[in-house]
Amino acid sequence: MSEASSRSPARSGTALSSYIIIGLLVLTGGGLLWWRDGPAGLVGTLDRDGAILLDLLPRLAAAMVIAGLVQVMVPRELVSRWLGARSGWPGLFISTIVGGLMPGGPLTSFPIVLVLSRAGADMGVLVCFVTSWALLGLNRILVWELPFLGPELVIIRVLVSLPLPILAGLTARHLVPRLWARPALSTDQGNPPDKI
Repeated sequence: MSEASSRSPARSGTALSSYIIIGLLVLTGGGLLWWRDGPAGLVGTLDRDGAILLDLLPRLAAAMVIAGLVQVMVPRELVSRWLGARSGWPGLFISTIVGGLMPGGPLTSFPIVLVLSRAGADMGVLVCFVTSWALLGLNRILVWELPFLGPELVIIRVLVSLPLPILAGLTARHLVPRLWARPALSTDQGNPPDKI
């Protein structure tokens, strides 16, 4: 069964609603900009937005390629065993280390999180990964924090931040089952909610 055919009608309806809301916001913003700055202001804004989009497209393409490679190269069984619901403490420690070592920004890390989620990674592990990437990213520490803030402040900040990914992962592991155990509001009672 393909992924498109396995999507629930409620999920498709949510996506359509999101697109409609985004479209209305874009039209409203464009109309207000036209009203305030005239056609020249709107064209200038669209020109700048186009430049930003052209700058982001190669990064986004690279992120999708990386996510595709991870999905093909990392077997589901391996993800389920080491990062799944039964991975326990080792899963949290692995995700903390990998999240801290993950180079790049959100366009690199978030597609990998999505791939790991679809491969069976536990919600606690995913939260731990993202928290570690945000707080303990080695790339950011070496490139930005050490040169600007100095070693003393960086060492203290990292030491204080070390337990936070594990705590976030544990919280997610205990919080998510309680949230998902509540009765669903939709008519689709038979399907469990999708991860991420």
